[in-house]
Amino acid sequence: MLELHIERPLSGTERPNVPYFFVGDERFALNRNILRPFGGSDLSVKKREYNYCLCRTRRYAECAFGNLSNKWRIFQRPLNVSPDFEVVIDKASAVLQNFVRGRYAYAFLCLSGDNRNLPAGQKPGRVNECEPQSFP
Repeated sequence: MLELHIERPLSGTERPNVPYFFVGDERFALNRNILRPFGGSDLSVKKREYNYCLCRTRRYAECAFGNLSNKWRIFQRPLNVSPDFEVVIDKASAVLQNFVRGRYAYAFLCLSGDNRNLPAGQKPGRVNECEPQSFP
């Protein structure tokens, strides 16, 4: 079982303690540390809003990993190394990715056609667009 950090308050606050989560889709089993969308088609506005925000969060993560694996080809195949060395590889690639983006100001775009969890009338666009969404 994967050990997660202990719960702690969000930065800039003193409480409440917030646990760490993984963002998943419908294929993940329910678990205390996995956020997944609500199923079904007749959902309340709050549940549709939650599904939309979760889908958008998942797309950000997938886009970030796509950019990382396109730049550092080591992530395009299974890593056949010890778990400790895998952590070193992950940290080094994150530092290098941040350095390259900061130094050369590459603009990384991620287009998504996934519109399954978008509110009615909302069209998919660039993931980097952050506009407030309204729900009927």
